[in-house]
Parts: sequence; C-alpha cells; structure tokens
Amino acid sequence: MSKTHDVVMIPVDKCEPAPWNTNVEDLGTFNELVASIEEDGFLENIVVVERAGRYQIVGGEHRWKAAKLAGLKEIPAVVVDWDEDQAKIRNIRLNVIRGKQDPEKFAELWNELQKKYGRPALLRLLGMQHREREVERLIGRVKRSMPKEMQKELERRQEKIRNVEDLAAVVQTLYSQFGSTLDSSFLFLTFGGQVHVMVKLSKKNHARLERLLVELRSRGEDANVVIGDLLDRMMSGEGGD
Repeated sequence: MSKTHDVVMIPVDKCEPAPWNTNVEDLGTFNELVASIEEDGFLENIVVVERAGRYQIVGGEHRWKAAKLAGLKEIPAVVVDWDEDQAKIRNIRLNVIRGKQDPEKFAELWNELQKKYGRPALLRLLGMQHREREVERLIGRVKRSMPKEMQKELERRQEKIRNVEDLAAVVQTLYSQFGSTLDSSFLFLTFGGQVHVMVKLSKKNHARLERLLVELRSRGEDANVVIGDLLDRMMSGEGGD
C-alpha cells in the first residue's frame, strides 16, 4: 500500500545538509533555480529527517540553499521517520533518478553500505536490480560489436558503469579514443534514465546526422518536431526522403 506524508512548513535556518549527500549541481543550474524561486515561489517540497530539533535534508539540498539566497524564511517539507541507513539509501535513490553524483562521495557512501549489507541486498534496497540487469545486457550488446582492443578497455571500465548515462559516456570516450580506426559508433536515446533505443550508426550516417542537426539549428527549426514528423511518415508507410 502506498504511503503518504503530510507537508509542513519548517524554518530555513533549522535545516542542515547531510554530510554524505552525493548530489552536485553546477553553478549555472543553481543560479537558474534561485531565479525560479524568486519569480515563481517554492514549488517542490524538500524531504527531511528531524534530529535533535533540527532537520537533516535527505532530498532537496540545492532547493534549500536556493531558498535561503532567495530570502525565504520557511519552506514546505515532508518530515520522514528514517534512521541513518534508510536516509542514505533513499538519498542515493533520489540522486540516481534525478541528480548528478559527486564521484568520491558516491563511491564512499556506496562502499560503506555495500560492506554492511552486501551488493545483492543493497541493490534490492535501492530498487536497482532490474536496472543493473538492463545495463549489463546493454554492455554485452555494445561489447560484442567492438574490436577486441576496445572490448578490453570497456571491461576495464565496466565496474564504474552504474547506469545508461555512465555507459554512454564511456562508449563516447572509447569511440573518441579509437574513432579514426572504426567504421561505426553508437547513438543512445534515453528518457528519464531509462533506455529506449540504442542505434549503431556507420561513420557516414553519424556525420550526416550531425550535419542535419546543425542545419536545423541554423534554420531555427526544432529537431524534435522534424524527427517526429519523419517517424510519423515512416510509421504510416508514406516514406519520403
């Protein structure tokens, strides 16, 4: 059964960040967040745990910092009753879904929890068993199409690949490193961290795609709309150039 929590207003100056939070945000994005709060108000609750009269932030640290800069005195929050390990696990789950990770903090926190619970149990607690199997299948598909030298490099870096975005970044790096000797590359299309399409492109078609996107930008056209129209025509059997 789904669980709901009440939303309460809490003083900004009684909140504090969790020292083990792995989420990071670039300065430009943070400044946009501050501007958004100043213009539209605080639209999304943070998640906190009450400890000794103060509130440790489990989710929403950057929104809290932005609220302080925007001059807010109180912000809406969901107060949850989690122990330290539960807070850390849920923090990872939130950050994997929607954030960028500080590699050193993430590795430290992951290793701490994995040592305590073991990898299979930790993946279950994080709800990541299915995601890891999907990533492993993707790695296998990518590896089978690579030259042996690149396969060895991918295997060497595989331990650091936790999600589709990690895999895409590693593959992009490898193809940049070995690009001049290869006749194809991969295009990853994802949404919300989930894999939707992985396409193997020849070097020629990769270049053609890049030229198309540049041309669309120069004409002020939305690539999403153009590609959507093309897919609609193909699906309806109209074809066309």
